[in-house]
Amino acid sequence: MLNILFFLMKISCWFDSPYLSSQILRISLRNIKKIKKHKITKSTFLVLHKEGGIDDLICAYENKNSKINYLILNRRLIKIIYNQFLKNKLYDYDYNYFDWEIVQNKKKYFDYLDKVIFFLKKSKNFKGIINFNIFYYAEVELQKVCKKQRIKFFTIHKESLHPPIYRKYLKWIYTNTSNNFYGDKIFLYNNFEKKLLIESRICKSNQVEVIGMPRLSQSFKIKKQDKDNNKYKNSLIVYQSNEKYLPYFKNKHFKKPDHTLFDRKLPFSLENTEIECVKILKKIAKKKNIKISIKTRTGQKQSKFIKAYKGLNILSGGAGHRHLKPNQIVVAFNSTIIFEALAAGKVVFTPNFIKNYKKNSSYFFNYYNTTLEDKNKISFKKNIIKMIDNENYRKKYQNNKKINRLLKIYLNNSDNRSGERLVKSLEKFA
Repeated sequence: MLNILFFLMKISCWFDSPYLSSQILRISLRNIKKIKKHKITKSTFLVLHKEGGIDDLICAYENKNSKINYLILNRRLIKIIYNQFLKNKLYDYDYNYFDWEIVQNKKKYFDYLDKVIFFLKKSKNFKGIINFNIFYYAEVELQKVCKKQRIKFFTIHKESLHPPIYRKYLKWIYTNTSNNFYGDKIFLYNNFEKKLLIESRICKSNQVEVIGMPRLSQSFKIKKQDKDNNKYKNSLIVYQSNEKYLPYFKNKHFKKPDHTLFDRKLPFSLENTEIECVKILKKIAKKKNIKISIKTRTGQKQSKFIKAYKGLNILSGGAGHRHLKPNQIVVAFNSTIIFEALAAGKVVFTPNFIKNYKKNSSYFFNYYNTTLEDKNKISFKKNIIKMIDNENYRKKYQNNKKINRLLKIYLNNSDNRSGERLVKSLEKFA
């Protein structure tokens, strides 16, 4: 069905028919089944689907009935309209190009989208639109259209976690190459991103609200279900590393800072640490009765893990937090899953065998002694074995006070009330 709608959307754009485009959008709309509604809803909001972001919204309403009727709008349909005017011209975080052709095509895209939303609103009376990143290139003009037509536009901005050096240079990107926010409200995970957005003049302070990460409730639920954290003590999962780069696309209109991050270069590679850890775990698994799995990332090769450990249970696809429940020990590298695992009551290893770690520490999150940050193979092996054999040693690294402090700093949800804050804020506009 969706493929037919994608094809029809292309046809409607080719024939310059905003009305037909609007009706294709209308037909595509679907209820979010996991959000229960009140018998009488006050208004309808459209949600531009993005996994992770949609999980935040669903988790926020987990134990509540919604006063808002949320309908999913497939983002690809909006991208098809965008591609009719600006294909391969603009990028996320890289919207400020001043070529005459691009400026004119932005206006044409805006005008077409303006008519589409006008007709859609007539046939499907809605009050607001929600997306999950301020900087999605195909949705910037949609923010402007909503402002013109007095439709509320909200962003639950899920890309809010950045180590220190990335925050420093993201400020330059936000200030120069990124678009401003033209909507009504941005909901954020932490105060780091709030400060960054305001200082970069992406938005005004009254447009930003730090509500925290609602989907962290899934981790708290896992912890509650296994209070003693012993049920899966002999199961361990490794989350494949993901090198962090800046969202920079060599914008010709601005002179970039002189730093290797702008050239997608890092002074280290976590891949070596990752493979060494898998080899060590293979040896431990032979001596101890433990089950080891690895969660790989979409699009990244699995062959290196198969070569290092033929019996390894490889998991691919889907959100990482879904694999937290059946594993007590987590090995991860500079990723959001680390915070989710800690909230779930798991013991977390964040090994890093790179040279000159202190010199490069600003590339990594500060976990405030809540994880085991082994800097060599001997230490890693020793601590893994102790963690398997010694219950008291496990409890040492399940310090709720320390973990809650960490979750408050980065995800503003140590109280598990982030979802309540989001619902309360959204339903003010219902």
